[in-house]
Amino acid sequence: MKRLFTVFAIVTLLLILASCAPKNQKREEVTADTTTYKPIIMEESTEDTTTADITGMSASTDTTNSAVDTTTIVTQTTKSGYRVQVFATFSEEKADMIANKVRERTTEPVYVEYIAPYYKVRVGDCTTRDEAESLKSNLYGLGYSDAFIVRDTINPK
Repeated sequence: MKRLFTVFAIVTLLLILASCAPKNQKREEVTADTTTYKPIIMEESTEDTTTADITGMSASTDTTNSAVDTTTIVTQTTKSGYRVQVFATFSEEKADMIANKVRERTTEPVYVEYIAPYYKVRVGDCTTRDEAESLKSNLYGLGYSDAFIVRDTINPK
């Protein structure tokens, strides 16, 4: 009888442990759906110092020397500064709508930047914090009471 009780206790204990063990569950892999939005990526310094060698591009049947146009190097410089953020949303359409309203009300440049997971509406290219404070005050006066200053890469004037 004692052995039967011991066997019963061991079997019961094993059943309890087996039911508490983690089950092998298939985990669904979550993939991001990037087809519904197009991120706006803020460009870093895009200084291009390369030139194209276009002298060898003439047709092989052309034996005359013709004038070759030189390529123009376009340089865009950026630097660290400040902007005033007036809005952030998950929706690109809503960010564009707010940006257009801000453009109607101010002469400062307005940018929509995608910084995951938000589209952010930012105003100005301020080189100093004082300029940004002045711009923020102006935007407060226009009704953007949630505006705040952010450090950002700006396009100098």
